[in-house]
This record gives sequence, structure tokens and C-alpha cells, in this order.
Amino acid sequence: MIFWKPMVAVFFVLAGGVGENDVADWVKQLQHSSVATRQAAEEALLQAGPEILPFLPDSASLPPETRLRLNRIRLRLERQQSETTLQNAQVHISQPRTLAEVLSTVEQQTGNRLELGVDGSVEWTPKKTEKEDFWPFVDGLCDALSLQLQPQNEKKGWILLKNRRKTSRHAAQNPRVAYLGPFRMEPTRITSTILLENNTSATRLQVELAWEPRLQPILAQLTWKTLQNAAGEDFSAELLPRVHELPVGMRESRIVAELPLGVKSVETLRQQSQISLGGTLQTVVAGPIFPFTFENLTEKIGREFPPISHRQAEILVTLTGLRREGHSLVATLRYRYEHSHGAMESHRTWVYENPATLEKDSQQIASTRYEMLRQTDHEIALDIYFPWQDDLHGWKLIYPRAVGIYQIEYPFLMKDIPIP
Repeated sequence: MIFWKPMVAVFFVLAGGVGENDVADWVKQLQHSSVATRQAAEEALLQAGPEILPFLPDSASLPPETRLRLNRIRLRLERQQSETTLQNAQVHISQPRTLAEVLSTVEQQTGNRLELGVDGSVEWTPKKTEKEDFWPFVDGLCDALSLQLQPQNEKKGWILLKNRRKTSRHAAQNPRVAYLGPFRMEPTRITSTILLENNTSATRLQVELAWEPRLQPILAQLTWKTLQNAAGEDFSAELLPRVHELPVGMRESRIVAELPLGVKSVETLRQQSQISLGGTLQTVVAGPIFPFTFENLTEKIGREFPPISHRQAEILVTLTGLRREGHSLVATLRYRYEHSHGAMESHRTWVYENPATLEKDSQQIASTRYEMLRQTDHEIALDIYFPWQDDLHGWKLIYPRAVGIYQIEYPFLMKDIPIP
């Protein structure tokens, strides 16, 4: 998952010719006496896109309507920025490089870390000079250098090892592979069994769903929709069951699931040499992580204070209490998402990932534990415990949270799956 750092406000000319001075002029027009002018300025700022976020001023001292418009603009642009990070990353390498240099460049350009399990001094020459989506690029690299991706144990990401497979990884040469934005899907095994006592058969398809390491899917669901044989004959009406939920792990970069491939007639699959299977992948993905920061802790410890809230994109994070409990400093926090898409359900393990730190200069103290106080479909409240600090002057409480939860759907088609 990419850690989302706020951009530094420096003067430059934005794409499309929009500059910092233009942003300042539009902000002034938000205070114009004409409603039409104010509305036009708001639309202009929205059309400029998330690149102008560093240049939007603090709205606290502005008139109420201007403050309302500016906050609305900021939230919409933050949402747009967050959603953009969930699109598939692209790689652009046009010159020959060593494998180690390639992986370093890929991480710089995409935020996806790939580690070496082979000699990194091997030379590689790109076949394409234009930008390429992450998964086609990596598959082409693996095919060219006879490499294979393997997930790392207890760690998100991939390691490059010597290739043991005989088929191409790239969808251009392997029609069973499907690229779905930042996801890659491939059937890895198919088995058919016959229950002899009543002569019924069952077919199961093992599917690997992989994603870019920078992402954190929360849940995933496959729906079978189309089934054709090698001659193009359609048997879609025969499919059952159609919907399958895939188990998603927090520290993983792939799912390997064995799914039933059922049809109404036993003979439908038995009589085929190969099939093409299509459908949709529905995913719920956490947005980029933002470090919500709470300061002036010495003024709050053991006292009642008005809740302190920070909003970013689709999340509101609030500090409601700070107290000493034995040898612990306890911070009471709550966070609420505008749209959760079922991600806040109690059995979703990602809600139990609550790292937080106390930070001062170069010092950092990690939280020791937390206790859940309340959990609803959209909101969570919890106590976070830290080792007690006698002097809290200058310390900050940092609570990283995904700025949104987003639902994305991709159509897929996996061709030429052999039937045993």
C-alpha cells in the first residue's frame, strides 16, 4: 500500500496550462457578488483536477459560503486523487538496463516493490518504448529472462526466481491470462472427478488472483457469466453456481482459490476439449494511507476537550479522549467512512490492523495494543495504548488510515481452458 504524502506547495505550471496564479484568481472569484461567477469559479477549480490541491488556501478565515465551496472542492479533488491511485500503474523503460536497475525503476514509477531472487546484473532490453501497464510489463520481463514471480512469505510483494513453468505468463501468448486493471487472473489447475456410486461428475477450477503490491483489497468476488466451447457454442445458461467470494489476506499479494465449475448437465463439460469462461471480478479496495496527526497532547491529557476531527477524501478521523491508565497512555479515536461497501463488517480482518505511533523529532514509539469500543457498518471507535511518557511536550499522535474504501468491477474472459 502506498503511503500518501501531502504534496509540497511550490510554484509550477500545471498540465493544461493551469498555474498557481490561476488557482488564486479562481479562489478570489468564489467571493464574487455574482452567483454565476462563483459557480463558474468552483467548476473551474474542479476541472483543474487534484494537482491544484497544494494551492488551495486554508478556508478558516474566509466567508461562510466561500468556506463551504472551498471545502467541497477540496473533498471532491481528494476523492478523485484517491481513486486515481487505484488504477493500474504504468511502467516506462525505453533503454537497456540490468535487472536490478529495472526493478528499482519499476518501484520508483509504480510504488510496487519486486525483489531479486536471481542475479541482478543480467541485461534486459525492452521490446516496447512506450508506457506499459504493470502486469503486462512484468509478465513480458519474466518471459524474456525466464523468470517466475513467487509471493514472499509473511510479506506483501513478489520475488523473482528462475522460471519453472512451460507456458508464457503474458496474455498475448497465453489467452488464459486476464489483465483486470491492477489485478491479474489466471487459472492454474482444473480437475474433474466422478462419483462412481451415482455416476455424477464435478469440475473444480483453481484460480490465482494477483494484485499490485501497493494495493490492499478488502474483499473480492468472482461471478461466472459466460461459458463457450472451442467452436464458440454458448452454454452460459448451464452455469451454476455463479457467484464465489474469494478469501483476501492482509499481508498477501494474491489469492489462490479452488472454485466449483458447475453445470446443469453432467455431459456439458465432459464432451468439451476446452472452454472459455467469462464474468466479472468485483473488488472492494482500501484507498491510499494518510497519516492523521494530532498535536498539543500535553493540553489534552486527562482533560475534557472538544473532539478534534480531521477529514481526508471519504474518511473522518476524530480524537475524543486522552488519558493515563496505569503505565499506559490511552488515546480514544473514532473513524467513519462515507461509503464502506461492506468492508467494516466484523469478520473483515483489515479493521483489526490499527498501527499508531507517538512521534517527536526522530523518535518514534509504537502502540502496544488497542481495544475496540464500537463497530458499525460505517464507523469504528477504539482505545489505542502506548507506553506512558512523563513529558508529552512536542510529541504527536500519528494514526494512519486509508482515505477511502472503493468498489471496483472488472469484466474478464479466460480463453482456451482445457477440460480433463
